[in-house]
Amino acid sequence: MDIIWLKEMSCPVCSGKFMSENIRQNKLAQIQVDEDFHTHFDPLSPLYYAVVVCPDCCYAERRQNFEEVKGKTLIAVKGGIGALKQLSAGFNFRLIRTFELALKSFELGALTVQFKGETSDVIGGMYLRAAWLCREAADDKLEQVYLRKALEFYEKAYMNEATEFGQLGTCGFQYMLGEIYRRLGNDEKAMELYMRAVANKEIRQKPQVERLAREQLSALKEKLKTP
Repeated sequence: MDIIWLKEMSCPVCSGKFMSENIRQNKLAQIQVDEDFHTHFDPLSPLYYAVVVCPDCCYAERRQNFEEVKGKTLIAVKGGIGALKQLSAGFNFRLIRTFELALKSFELGALTVQFKGETSDVIGGMYLRAAWLCREAADDKLEQVYLRKALEFYEKAYMNEATEFGQLGTCGFQYMLGEIYRRLGNDEKAMELYMRAVANKEIRQKPQVERLAREQLSALKEKLKTP
């Protein structure tokens, strides 16, 4: 059975019809999980197919949220079609997903969810996944670019927005912020956020987060005290 299969989609914004590539994730082997929860698979990366892009109007969303646009949100997205098309100029989303198309899909997704009025952590999540895609391609410089974009929106969510941060919870989000700072070379800020995560009362309900936060905090303390 093929890992990739095609599904006919109808765009909820422009009503255009197109074929979307889907991946049978149960046919993939998990080979590694990074400290920031990015999971590597073999032989294909699900990240390539995580964002559905309408090739006509360039509306782009996470597969599970693609059809969730109506009312005032639909009006807002339609008003942003010009910007989406400008961002995707030169890219043909009717073609097989390449690294370049997959990366552009996350950029389009980040812009789309802004038009939809999503919280900053959702926008940041698009850029974080773009960074993961670059990590898989061993493009360290480009990964750093998208990590900085993710950090910008994650910081905004953490400092200014009332959100529950999904399955991560507040302690998990604090840990994630610390991990991004560490990967960007700011060890002091990373340590501060790891410590906040460890001190957070809810971390007892997040054993994986607690283990990672304590491990990363310990490793960073050792690094910082080494001459």
